[in-house]
Amino acid sequence: MKKLLTLPFCLVLFSCSQPTETYTAEYLYENKEVRDQVLADCKENKQSSENCANAEAAKAKRFNETSVDKHVQQF
Repeated sequence: MKKLLTLPFCLVLFSCSQPTETYTAEYLYENKEVRDQVLADCKENKQSSENCANAEAAKAKRFNETSVDKHVQQF
């Protein structure tokens, strides 16, 4: 009897969960607002691990491109 009641309950829970959209690292690289939101959601465990990894990769790529010191004196 418990198994009969458990199955419909699980189906209701799974059908109510909202699927999260998967973003590519390139998309997140180009869209700072979305990237920042995904990173904030990752801190609260509200994003998939794939989105978190892509957002971190996009953040690292952006950091590496903007952190090059262009004013280094050449000898």
